[in-house]
Amino acid sequence: MLIAAAAVQMRRDPTLQARASRWLSGTPEGTVSHADSVQAARFEALRDSAVHAESVAARRAADSAASAVAAADSLAAARLVAVRDSAYRALAQVESTRVAAARLAARPVVVPPPVAPPVAAPPPEPVVVPVAIHPPAPSLVSAGGAHTCAVAGGAVLCWGANDRGQLGDGSAVRRTGVVHVESAVPFAQVSVSIDHSCAISRSGTAYCWGANDDGQLGTGDADSHLVPTAVAGGRSFHLIVAGGAHTCALTSAGEAWCWGRNSYGQLGTGTTAGSESPERVATTVRFVALAAGTSHTCGLDAVGKAYCWGQNSYGQLGDGSVIVRTVPEPVAGDTHFRTIAAGNAHTCALTVVGEAYCWGRNGYGQLGSGDTQPHDTPTRVHGDPSFVAITAGSVHSCGLTTAGEIFCWGHNSYGQLGDGTTTDHVAPVHVLTTSTVAAIDASGSHTCATTTAGATVCWGDNSDGQLGDGTTTHRSTPVAAAGGR
Repeated sequence: MLIAAAAVQMRRDPTLQARASRWLSGTPEGTVSHADSVQAARFEALRDSAVHAESVAARRAADSAASAVAAADSLAAARLVAVRDSAYRALAQVESTRVAAARLAARPVVVPPPVAPPVAAPPPEPVVVPVAIHPPAPSLVSAGGAHTCAVAGGAVLCWGANDRGQLGDGSAVRRTGVVHVESAVPFAQVSVSIDHSCAISRSGTAYCWGANDDGQLGTGDADSHLVPTAVAGGRSFHLIVAGGAHTCALTSAGEAWCWGRNSYGQLGTGTTAGSESPERVATTVRFVALAAGTSHTCGLDAVGKAYCWGQNSYGQLGDGSVIVRTVPEPVAGDTHFRTIAAGNAHTCALTVVGEAYCWGRNGYGQLGSGDTQPHDTPTRVHGDPSFVAITAGSVHSCGLTTAGEIFCWGHNSYGQLGDGTTTDHVAPVHVLTTSTVAAIDASGSHTCATTTAGATVCWGDNSDGQLGDGTTTHRSTPVAAAGGR
């Protein structure tokens, strides 16, 4: 600061400035005046004082700076120590983590199995629970090839052709009126075919009579019988059906037994060998209904599934083929039936809601399908009637409605369709009757029915008196069966 003051004084005094300049430039002393010397001495003293003062100030400033630096160094050192300690702690944490990781790595690793993502369950399939069927009671009237029989009060009444003793009255004489079968046994059901007849007694014993060339009476021989003769084996049956030259019966356990001609496997035994006594049908199926045609047989199980066996030339087995079957074969499709009937070479059945289906030969429209083409699987009968019973003749068919009306279709050369004409029909036509009907049956070329009043009426071919009206006149509308011996 003193040096600065001296400098200011020299700038204000030109003489002093000149002198100082000369001194500083090294001008010889001899050339300097006394005044200048004095002044120079003063200046030098002032300078020295200033230098001293400056030196003191400098030392003080240096000490102060040193103290500041020391203080800053101390703060920085403290900060460094803090940073070092934090680093040490971080390193310690890292080391601890490394050690823990090493310990975990040393342990056995159990990898859980992959968990599959949840799969949405598919919607449940509709469950179809088959409903047990209850076939209608066997008809109390049965039409054969050229004769007819009916049950009345436990007695069997028959009329028509009798050349093989099929009327069971002990003779071989044709009857155009009703005759009683020679038996004291009370019967519950009757079934007749071309030239033999069979019945079930109220106790379950099977009896047959008539022609027996192929053992169709099941009596253990091939002799014709003019009166009812017990079927061999002593088994108890609750249903019997007569086919062309074979017979089948059903036990209460649902076992089917057949006997007679077997040239097409219609006995269902797995062979084509005939039998003069009952043979068990080769199946585990338990049946609730049976039907016998000319050379084939069909049955229904407890839920209405249909099975057929025997001749199949026209697809009458309904399995989609024309292959002969010697054991029961399921009918094609998922339709369940309540009742079934077999004709010459076609079959018909009813569903639980009364829809009629037929299959097999169809040359005269006997399938009711609206055409004359054969069908080897069930084909819906045309029309809207809801049926409770169905029957199959030789080449025609009929159904009974819930209202007690009858509709028929197929061949009609003898008026067997009952519509007042002899015109064939490929779809159902209404039978002309004023009576309410409870049961029907067709065979050959005629049809019969039982009214709700218990009377029997028939129509169609009457060449052998099979209509029971006391004549041999064909009828195209129903007439009452009447007369006696």
